[in-house]
Amino acid sequence: MNQLPVRAAKRYYFRFNAVEVNAAKRDLAALFTPVIEQTGAQSAIVYGADQQADEFRAVAARSAIALRIPELGVTIGEEATAILRRTTEPFHATRVGDERFANLPECLQYSVRNLLIFPLRAGDRVLGFLTLGRTSDEPFEAAAIPAARPFAGVAAAVLERDALHVALKERKLVERAKGILQRRRRLSEEEAYNLLRDQSRRARRAMVDVAEEIINAAALRKTA
Repeated sequence: MNQLPVRAAKRYYFRFNAVEVNAAKRDLAALFTPVIEQTGAQSAIVYGADQQADEFRAVAARSAIALRIPELGVTIGEEATAILRRTTEPFHATRVGDERFANLPECLQYSVRNLLIFPLRAGDRVLGFLTLGRTSDEPFEAAAIPAARPFAGVAAAVLERDALHVALKERKLVERAKGILQRRRRLSEEEAYNLLRDQSRRARRAMVDVAEEIINAAALRKTA
């Protein structure tokens, strides 16, 4: 499999919430039927990355197997995390004789024993993953990978679109917070940005979260 430079190993967290999955990404869910039919999969899940943490949330899912656990979160080991972090090509994973991916949500939710995992990337940035699963010990046929590639491409495009939308929204919040600091403290734009950045670092919180607090506090002052 093609590999990117190895970064420090961490432990990825995967979260599956049935309510969130059913309410989100209907544009992806509508495409699950053909990819399941063409690959012989029994389950398909798209996970999207939370860019502020090593966390992946299921954003769309389809399965022919009854759901066992409505909500769960699991942390995979360092070796599995390192593989998912660096791989750029789809690969097979099995619970038979290899437990590295045995606690992914689909393995616990649907008793999946064989997985086909597609990394969804934009350059060297991990946007998420597409997993196809089946409960039998029989691995996926080689033709399953080219059959699923078009769907993986669409899934990556949807996740990248959403990531750009979130980034734009966060940028607007930071700009609003900077404006508030400039007016309230008579700072330059650069000084306001540095203050916002320093507050974020001291609190060990994302800059957008600090910005949102500043905006909310300013709104409360206006209504007081």
